[in-house]
Amino acid sequence: MLKERRFSVDNDFRTGICSKIFFLVALILMIVSSIFFLFSIIFDEKSTGFTEILYDFSSSFYPETILSISIILLAIGVIFYFFNCQFKKLEEISKEIENEDL
Repeated sequence: MLKERRFSVDNDFRTGICSKIFFLVALILMIVSSIFFLFSIIFDEKSTGFTEILYDFSSSFYPETILSISIILLAIGVIFYFFNCQFKKLEEISKEIENEDL
């Protein structure tokens, strides 16, 4: 016979933790990207020293790449959050079924 397996919300393949991690990393990357976009607005081509390095980096394609990666991570976080909500609903349904059987 097959062994009966039970999953709970606490053991839901760690989707809740994964969603929080993806949301946090996406938020950090969005903040970093927005800071570099602000640097490109504040500093101009005539800046010198460290500000010239910041302007060169912020006017390149790297901030847009960071922003696109953060959007992708945000979408993955939403997917994991959706799975987490579905696991919670499934646990509620299973508890109701177990209580009806008793």
